Amino acid sequence: MPHTFLPVKFNPAKSAYWLPSPGQRAAARMPTRWFWALWISLLDPDNYDDNTASGDPCPMYLFVVASTPSPYPNVPKSSFTLGPRVAEDTGTLVGNGAELLTHASHGPFASIEREIHKPLYLHTVPAIRFHMFARPPLDFCYFALKEESLRKFTSGARESLLLAEQYRAHALETYGYDAIKNGWTAPTTDAGRMRFGDGLNDPHAYAFDLDEFPIPVPCLEQRPMVYGELMKYRQLCVDYRWKGVTPTIDWVLTIRQTIRERRAISSTSRETTLPHEPCLDPALRAHAISLYQARRIVQVETVKDEPGSNQETELGSDPHSPSRSPPPSHSPLPPHSPSSPHSASSSTWTFASFFRETENENLPWTWPDLPVYYPIIPFATPKLIAFDLIGTLLDRQGAIVQALSVLQSHLDDTNAMGIDALLERFITLEALAARSSRVTNSPTSLPTLARTALFNLSQELDLDLHEDDPQFTLALKYILDPHPYVDVEHALSTLVQRGYTLICLPTHSETTTQRLLSRLPDVFSAVWSQSVSLHVTTDAVDFFDGFDTFCREFIGASALRNEVLVVSSSIGRVLHAATFWGLGTALIRRPGNLEGNVDFSVGDPEFKGNPIPSLVVRGLDELCTKV
Repeated sequence: MPHTFLPVKFNPAKSAYWLPSPGQRAAARMPTRWFWALWISLLDPDNYDDNTASGDPCPMYLFVVASTPSPYPNVPKSSFTLGPRVAEDTGTLVGNGAELLTHASHGPFASIEREIHKPLYLHTVPAIRFHMFARPPLDFCYFALKEESLRKFTSGARESLLLAEQYRAHALETYGYDAIKNGWTAPTTDAGRMRFGDGLNDPHAYAFDLDEFPIPVPCLEQRPMVYGELMKYRQLCVDYRWKGVTPTIDWVLTIRQTIRERRAISSTSRETTLPHEPCLDPALRAHAISLYQARRIVQVETVKDEPGSNQETELGSDPHSPSRSPPPSHSPLPPHSPSSPHSASSSTWTFASFFRETENENLPWTWPDLPVYYPIIPFATPKLIAFDLIGTLLDRQGAIVQALSVLQSHLDDTNAMGIDALLERFITLEALAARSSRVTNSPTSLPTLARTALFNLSQELDLDLHEDDPQFTLALKYILDPHPYVDVEHALSTLVQRGYTLICLPTHSETTTQRLLSRLPDVFSAVWSQSVSLHVTTDAVDFFDGFDTFCREFIGASALRNEVLVVSSSIGRVLHAATFWGLGTALIRRPGNLEGNVDFSVGDPEFKGNPIPSLVVRGLDELCTKV
């Protein structure tokens, strides 16, 4: 029976060919990840002769390989253990006693020492159906099951699929379609959601990329993120399958173009006459209005929510890239810090609230690959200190609050909002503007991003402020001119007097960095070549690549990595990448600083999935004391 284990990746753009053009564009922007799977057909139960070309030449099923069992709990045998595996870096061999074994002629699966002690499972359910017209012929084989293991898997998969289908049918009859239509896993009280592709939203199942072998090769021992990707794609199909989507989006595009043209003629006045409405039948029109009103209510409630209210969310299931190995680390001693970066004193506002905001905007969002493992870097007396600018030396949050106070003064009593809610909304809108710039591959200056976010916020608040309004200009000026914190000048002077070499980590762009540096004392020996984003998590692999060599030009070739101390108020934007490279890190948690008190959570803490700063301080004066 033809089959092989291989890395594949879900291709939502190809899968969504049947959707309206807006849905196809949205699907093309969905982020997906490579994963390992068994590609096989179950149509020929009597033909098990090794891996010949007999049987279905274009197998239709993919079964996921992962470090966790199948999420479908209502089938007795939804996963088999799989082996053997060998750690390429140490030669450790495990999995010879697994329930399913690969053919000896193909050798054991390749792994690495830090991952090889995790279990490895081959799921029998869910069975992911390959698109009927997108399945290439199976004319190669990377890894194949032994004949006995192949028989065991195929018989077990058929039995599991049959039981799951019976359970789904029973649940459909018992609870009704509305009770079982959402989601991909099946709790014991709501079953019948095993077979991806059932229902009206994806009539030809899914297309996958497998034409080229990915570099780097995805790790075997990772969580099955593809199920979440398919869940999001299914919801996208629900959203864009509505027959009014295309005329409505075309109407919105026409409105935007008309507004742009009229604003180009006269930017001091705002026209309110819009093009004709899309041609909708009365029932469709009523449905569209109800959807708009419901969304408007959700947006208002989201904006008015005070920070810290029911916003703690477990982020351990976020997709990360386990295929990248961290650089050699030092002895895994506990970090020397006065308080844990996940202490109870930290704010309950997390990146989860930001995720919810971006999801509501219906925009694509791809994050740089995050490792699932971070070394613990003990604090050591540094020879060189690298400073992030925003939130560490310059109070941009205070500048934004000052600017938003100008907008707040224009709000009436019925539309009054707290400054904290306005601050979070502005940060979200600015990040979305930055994301749009990245999607279109059109670099945008920080003043333009701030202006866009400020204008969009004023629109959401129904403020009659155009971009030439003196109050708007004043608010924008505050945002673009952050002042140093009160402890900055004294702390930097103290560190220079003690003989430390100070390096600047640039922000956003060279132009922005030069403007911000003009607000600070001239104490930096050099500026690093990579710019820190204000809105996106730093790529752990690329950002500090070569940074240790760069620093040794100032402190000597014999300096150790942890003798370079990277100081920032953000783990996500800066410190997690520095930890990945084995550099010393200091987290600045200033009281009231929104970003500095975010709990950054990655991967599974049991496997050192969270980056732990070497030092946690509440300001630069305390930093001077510690070093």
